[in-house]
Parts: sequence; structure tokens; C-alpha cells
Amino acid sequence: MKSQHAFVADFLSLVTAAGIDSDSGYKLDLIVRKDREFSRQEFGRRREITLLGTRAFMVSPEDSLDRTYLARWAAELGLTTELERLLSEARRHEEP
Repeated sequence: MKSQHAFVADFLSLVTAAGIDSDSGYKLDLIVRKDREFSRQEFGRRREITLLGTRAFMVSPEDSLDRTYLARWAAELGLTTELERLLSEARRHEEP
């Protein structure tokens, strides 16, 4: 079993690797799953892809596009006001 110090060193290596690659422009987000129902379901829906020959996971479409879905979770997480503000801002940019 790894010591706590080895785990922290491994974690810091991952965090250091996360970011935007200046040559390719690819962005990497390191997301640690929280222990809440939303996060468990979100991770359960993720999509496995191969990116540059490496196994990776992407957010599922329903976590980024479905407004009914977003409204449900915004209410559950107490973020309804913030979601409404963001959707209002998005509508202003969609109008001709």
C-alpha cells in the first residue's frame, strides 16, 4: 500500500500535468468525483474515447446540453438562479 506521502506526490504530478498544452492547444481537466448523487450519476454517464492514442473520458451530452436535465440538477444543488442567469446570457448571444 502506498504511503500518504506517495499518494500526495502522485496527485501533485497529476495536477501539474493538468492544464493547456501550449503546442496543441488541448485542455485537460482533472476532476475528482465528489461523494454526492449528482457526481456519481455524472461519472456514470461519462463517455470513453481515445484521444491521441490515449484512453480518456468526456462529459456526456446530457450533462452539457439538455436544459430540462440541467434545470433538475440546478434545483437539486441550489443553483437555479445561477442557471437562469447563464441561460439568459446565452439567449442574448443567440439572438440575431
